[in-house]
Amino acid sequence: MFENPAWMLTFASLIAVLGIAFVFKQLMEKVVSADQGKERQTVQKALTQFFIKIMVIEIVPIILLIFGIMKLSTFSGTIDDMLIHIIVTVAVYLFGLLLVVISAKQAQQQPQITKEVHRHISTFMMMGIALISSFPLIVFVMIFLFA
Repeated sequence: MFENPAWMLTFASLIAVLGIAFVFKQLMEKVVSADQGKERQTVQKALTQFFIKIMVIEIVPIILLIFGIMKLSTFSGTIDDMLIHIIVTVAVYLFGLLLVVISAKQAQQQPQITKEVHRHISTFMMMGIALISSFPLIVFVMIFLFA
């Protein structure tokens, strides 16, 4: 299966995007469940835990990405060989974006959140989109660079 090293890149993107989307959903749940008057402390603690979890989640994708890029430099393939990887990466990316946006919108619609928390959720959504976008973007560049 790993004869084509683009699979490593595709799996790296899959693991990173789904992991980040799952952790983002947990972040939104913690922010929404914050007690009245303790929103700031809850948001700070949840954000710290969010970044620690992201760091742990991205260890395996980074390793796969490094090995995939090393093997991709000696692989001779065409864009046609890479088409399935591009399609899977785009699908996973769109799915991850959808999960982040839906989680943020659901959190913003909760009646108990304050305007400050609402702004935090909007900021977190932008951060989540940026984090979700990183691995698929790297995979696209590597596939088009070496194909």
